[in-house]
Amino acid sequence: MLGAINIAIDPYQLMGTPALKDLNLKKTEIFLQLPVTKPYQFMLSDYSNVILGSSRAGRSIDPNHAAIRSDRYYNFATPGATPEIDFLKFMSAVNFKDVKKAIYFVDFFTFNTFYSIPESSTNAFRRRTSLRGAIWQEPGFLLQALRDYTSGLWAYQTLRDSVRTIRNQKHAQSGHYPHTELHDNGLWHFAFVTDRKPITAFNFMEQVYIRDTWFFPDSRTFSLQESKETPNHPFFYFQSLLELAHDTDVELEIVILPIHARLLDTLEYAGLWESFEDWKRHLVTINAHAARARDQAPFGIWDFNGYYPELFDLLDEETASSELKWFFDSAHITTDTGDRILDYITGDHSTGFGGKIDAENIEGWLLRQRKLKDAYRAAYPHATEEVRLRIDRLLERFPGQVEAISQLELEINKLGAPEHPDD
Repeated sequence: MLGAINIAIDPYQLMGTPALKDLNLKKTEIFLQLPVTKPYQFMLSDYSNVILGSSRAGRSIDPNHAAIRSDRYYNFATPGATPEIDFLKFMSAVNFKDVKKAIYFVDFFTFNTFYSIPESSTNAFRRRTSLRGAIWQEPGFLLQALRDYTSGLWAYQTLRDSVRTIRNQKHAQSGHYPHTELHDNGLWHFAFVTDRKPITAFNFMEQVYIRDTWFFPDSRTFSLQESKETPNHPFFYFQSLLELAHDTDVELEIVILPIHARLLDTLEYAGLWESFEDWKRHLVTINAHAARARDQAPFGIWDFNGYYPELFDLLDEETASSELKWFFDSAHITTDTGDRILDYITGDHSTGFGGKIDAENIEGWLLRQRKLKDAYRAAYPHATEEVRLRIDRLLERFPGQVEAISQLELEINKLGAPEHPDD
């Protein structure tokens, strides 16, 4: 009975059960299970090229957009993905699919040495992406698949989420309950409630970045330096992904997605602007190093993250969701913005914002970004002051520490691989 209910409702879209109106069409409980569902969805699909990244890419980069449709991309982005998780996705695509192209949407917060997801979750994801050939030859993958599908059948949590899915169908259909729509190509759409107030959503997301994202709760510290005390080695995995792409002749594009000007202000008032610039310096330096070591051209790194007038979704207490075009909230862009970014990196530079960065132009690029910041603040002093006052109050309650660096301290040619328990 328990298994029959979970199969019929399929709250995580893991079983492939048909979705029926008023029963299980609206997946209200799937979001946190996307790292479980998507590896199997990718393996069972006929897509080979991949889009990598976190939720910011997962809900905004449409593989069906005209600029990349013919390349058959699967959007393999997952919520909160670390560089290690993205490396595992990419390695899976290389080992199991005939991948020729990849687009990696990198996120500043995931390169924080103190940011991590539970090690058990990372190890489970490693096993889900370990398949290279016949299933019976990969005991780690087979065991994990049995765990995941058994949980999807018999776990109490799955039954609870099945019941919630049924209970919330009408509320989701009427726009009074949020839900996630996962498409076959990996893109997901998060449907908000119809009476959502944008200013509240923006304020909330800025608070989340201060409380939980940039300053991870366990340490309250942001650092780009390697640490023997934490299990996170983000720059190692970033470099490893680039090296694997070079070694397998995969065409790779690296993209920094925009965040709203309000969140950029939040970042600076939190003391992270220097780290933000250093992060970009690290990316282009590692990219140049990986290419030089193989006597190849560096991959393209595209930066769309700045105070661009083309992306100003200005809002106040009266702004309605329908008035926003480029952002859902301070951190997450819309598919309209994602489409313009895809147009740009595939050759259409008429969008008017963003550009390619490398080891040669990075300092001039960062200087231009500072000038854009000054221009924004001169044009909208009340907006930036409102953010500053609110973030100052928030930091008094939830202080964060920044380990700043004055120069590139990573000796990228000496980075060693961390050990991974098999559990």
